[in-house]
Amino acid sequence: MECRNELCIYQQRGKCLLDEITVNEAGDCESCIMVSLPEKTLARRKKEMRDRLDED
Repeated sequence: MECRNELCIYQQRGKCLLDEITVNEAGDCESCIMVSLPEKTLARRKKEMRDRLDED
């Protein structure tokens, strides 16, 4: 199954590693577990992404 949530621990190369998932009423995967990033790392990466988008 395709998965584009790169922060989910079950996503690898655009695919879900689970055999089955449950989707809630909003269409969100209930099996999703997000990677926890240190606050400084997350802030730095977000700024890098904004800077890249501003260049375009």
